[in-house]
Amino acid sequence: MRIAFLGDVYTADLDAYPPVDRRIAKLLRECDHVVANLEGPVTACNNPISKTGPVMRQSIVALELLHHLGVDVIGLANNHVLDHGQRGLKDTLELVSAHGFGFGGAGLSIQQAYSPIRLWSNEARVSVLCAGENGFGCLAPPNRELGYAWLFHPTLESILIQEAREADHVIVFCHGGVERIDRPLPEFRWAYHRLVDLGASAVIGHHPHVTQGIETYQGAPICYSLGNFCFVKEQAGETWYSSQIPILAVNRDSVELSELHHAKLDLARGLLYDEALAPDERTEGLSAEFETGEYHRRINEDIRELWFTRYINQYEDAVNAFTPPLSGRRLVRRIVSLALGRTQPFQPLRVQALLEIESHRWAVARAMRIIVGEEGS
Repeated sequence: MRIAFLGDVYTADLDAYPPVDRRIAKLLRECDHVVANLEGPVTACNNPISKTGPVMRQSIVALELLHHLGVDVIGLANNHVLDHGQRGLKDTLELVSAHGFGFGGAGLSIQQAYSPIRLWSNEARVSVLCAGENGFGCLAPPNRELGYAWLFHPTLESILIQEAREADHVIVFCHGGVERIDRPLPEFRWAYHRLVDLGASAVIGHHPHVTQGIETYQGAPICYSLGNFCFVKEQAGETWYSSQIPILAVNRDSVELSELHHAKLDLARGLLYDEALAPDERTEGLSAEFETGEYHRRINEDIRELWFTRYINQYEDAVNAFTPPLSGRRLVRRIVSLALGRTQPFQPLRVQALLEIESHRWAVARAMRIIVGEEGS
């Protein structure tokens, strides 16, 4: 059995999906199953929930693209699937089901959200579990009645253990990680290693919007981030449009990463098969870091920089602080915005996101340890 995996898919408001390179189409058609992450609801409903970050929705074009690619399994566990509330999620579930896709990771009940997708055949019995880190719409404590499966909920662990007993293999399709950095946090490495310890035969990650390294732990392949397979956004930078397409070779006794391909979205030309050496060199270089102390040094450098370039500003914005280094223009804009009532002195949603979403909380905690000199290699 050959199973391919695609990263985030978001077609925005396109009237038609981008052209697809014939080599990509052929590659995916030759697989027995193709699994993709649908980033955001497919709905005409325009009822955005209260949250931080972009609120997204897409049209039926997204499902048409996935059907054209031969995708048969859709992961819905991500931080945008509930962006338009219960109606948006319900529309998505109905449309995905009506188009014949298997799906998992989100639902109108806890049971539906955590249900495994079983790809059972004479070759192997494979169960796919979809889950994501905490975020708006997540079924994390306090439990909601609908939303997406939480990667760190005891329910996921118990289902993983049960499926590992009944199936030949369990593959966990994960949505999580700090966005737009090249390396996974050590905390996510530990979390994905734990999934393997509990019985997963492979872990495939997405969400950071860039590709990250790959390693093998206890014989199980772990891809930390596939990147964006088709995420339509103007002027987002080169790494935003590049993705990995791992193919797992599965039989009753083993799961191996047999092939690794690369795709690139060109907004003018469509989805292209990327034959350049750079993606291979980048993946190999990042993956090699896991075997040395270089990974720890580089990730600590990344996180320290993130604190000073991203997170300190986010914390200041959350409480509308006037601490340096605020530029003159930014300071004036903040004062005017507060005076006109456009922003509040305290923004609880921003604070909630920074404290509850694991990638943010872990990154900031690590940055603090680095700054005070407690975080070594």
